[in-house]
Amino acid sequence: MKSLGHKIVILTEKGKSPQPDPLSLEGLCGGLYPSSSQTAIAFWNDMVKSEEGKNPIPWLEANWDEADCVVVVGGHHPGMNQMLKSRPLQRKISELWKNKRVIFAAMCHGNLVYARARDPETMQPIYWNLKGTCLPRYCEHMAYLATKYMFFIPPDTYQLSTTWPLFLEESVKVSMKNGDVQYERGEVNALLQYYSDYKKTDVQLVVVHDNFVSCRVWTDNWSFATAIAKKLIEQK
Repeated sequence: MKSLGHKIVILTEKGKSPQPDPLSLEGLCGGLYPSSSQTAIAFWNDMVKSEEGKNPIPWLEANWDEADCVVVVGGHHPGMNQMLKSRPLQRKISELWKNKRVIFAAMCHGNLVYARARDPETMQPIYWNLKGTCLPRYCEHMAYLATKYMFFIPPDTYQLSTTWPLFLEESVKVSMKNGDVQYERGEVNALLQYYSDYKKTDVQLVVVHDNFVSCRVWTDNWSFATAIAKKLIEQK
């Protein structure tokens, strides 16, 4: 995005440097649940060493009115829960939503913020009339079983504690007017996590609807970033 002339600003709850989800970067169970691509790992390492990564801004202290694009990321890390459940953050996005100049984007569990935030004019979920995608139920269920029975991580302290008793896919669908029509799952593929290299764009899924861009997981990262860049160019 910097090549397009945009300034990158990283927001965290209290302005502390973000911490990565170890399962996403390092992998799980000796490759059964593989790590993300070398591209993503290199990006993370560059980001944490950058000025933006070293000096994040607290959510509530950022100048949201200057934003051209708001990207809400997801993840399995327990520390993500406070972002996904944050009412103040949801209110900030709700206030900015009426500005149609701004592009909004979400990856994986980041879509939950848009499912819970409300359109300030209609008071319906922001996702109400949007088409979108997120981490599919079958993927989340496999991750649930892997963390519980193979990696011995209590699920109630990990990912599912965010939306339980619903899976993320169900949480997003119920925030839509017609979830069965508006939600796009993509092809069911048990090896989805292996397709994290940017060369595998044929299996990546990104949904663009008006000024909103969504994708399922980090394995869609290349197509996700490309879609956001195209929207930013159109914005100019």
